[in-house]
Amino acid sequence: MTKALKIPLNIPLTSEDMELGLKVARVGLGKVDYRTNTLRCDPLAAEFFGLDAGVEVRREELHARIHPDDWPQVKEGLGCLLSPDDPLQVLDMTHRILVPDAPLRWVNARKQVSYDAAGMPVEGCSPWSTSPPGRWPSSARSS
Repeated sequence: MTKALKIPLNIPLTSEDMELGLKVARVGLGKVDYRTNTLRCDPLAAEFFGLDAGVEVRREELHARIHPDDWPQVKEGLGCLLSPDDPLQVLDMTHRILVPDAPLRWVNARKQVSYDAAGMPVEGCSPWSTSPPGRWPSSARSS
């Protein structure tokens, strides 16, 4: 039996490769500026939330789209993430969103925040993904 050689491929990924990977995986990105309390979404994330891509919106506008039954859990997670005393490294949760004139959607939201020298949140990066309803977990479909 011949042993296969494993040769590492040191092929750098370009920004175009990364963009294609996000598109294929159906992952949208949002960037939060905590100093101005605004966020900006790429086209896919904007589509998930029914927002305009690339336009700064208040965080409250996105938060208003989170299902009211899910908001307490999301609010608690954000509070932990933004706590200067004991911040989470990465927030990871799945919740429902309500978009006008669209069916209920489930998104997996992840977020990591950077802090200034005083320990105050400065900005956050949020990748969001969603699946068609037929591919939601059975526990999500019954909600």
